[in-house]
Amino acid sequence: MTGSFVLKKRNITYVLTAILILAVISGLSGCDMPGSSGDDLPLDDRVEEVNILVQEPGANPEEDQPYFALEGSEVSLGDKMTTADSAGVATFANIEKGIKSLSVKINGYKTYETNLEVSSDTANYQAELIQENSARIDPDSVIFSRKEPDDISTEITWNDAAEVVGLYKVIEKAADDSHFKIQEIVLDEGDLPVKDSSRNTLILQETDITDLTEEYDEIKLFIKFDEGSDALLTVEVKEQETQEDAELDPEPEPIIRLE
Repeated sequence: MTGSFVLKKRNITYVLTAILILAVISGLSGCDMPGSSGDDLPLDDRVEEVNILVQEPGANPEEDQPYFALEGSEVSLGDKMTTADSAGVATFANIEKGIKSLSVKINGYKTYETNLEVSSDTANYQAELIQENSARIDPDSVIFSRKEPDDISTEITWNDAAEVVGLYKVIEKAADDSHFKIQEIVLDEGDLPVKDSSRNTLILQETDITDLTEEYDEIKLFIKFDEGSDALLTVEVKEQETQEDAELDPEPEPIIRLE
């Protein structure tokens, strides 16, 4: 009698142990284990590697690049998170295709947030962060006409900045975006576009712009301030009037005299 009771008790213990093991296995299979969710997806449904390039746009003459890599940025893509390396690159492996929320944070910069459609076309995505309270310019894109050259100007909202400390031209050395030359533009003291926050209008003289645009249809100028991120001014160069301009300002019709 006693032996039968002990045997039944052991059987119950074995059954409970088996149920507990099954429950643990089931729970683990439902968790997002590292590398499990993405690795299990078919190749057509995932991107094996997604690189988020975290950069602060600006004149970087030391490296001849139009940006500064933001090492240590916290980057979240969907439910995954990592940090950017010394080159400003945050790498994610085996990401399911589709729209994912992207968030990039680093101390002293505005948080970058967007929805990114993950695909082979976005396997290398660039996120640009600006320092908080940086100076801004408006407009940030202007037109310069070679036919009728004139000064160009933009308005500065200074925020934490108080002084313009440099002007730099971005020169593309090759067709791809990885080869640049950052050239400082040296102007005479009297030709400085604007010195400090006592004035809000930045003016570049026509003669200086003509020299800068001799070989280009578009130039990018970084305005460097004493505080915050650089501001980018794009100058579109027009060789002559566009058809739209000609229609808005047609030539006068000839006068026909009747004798």
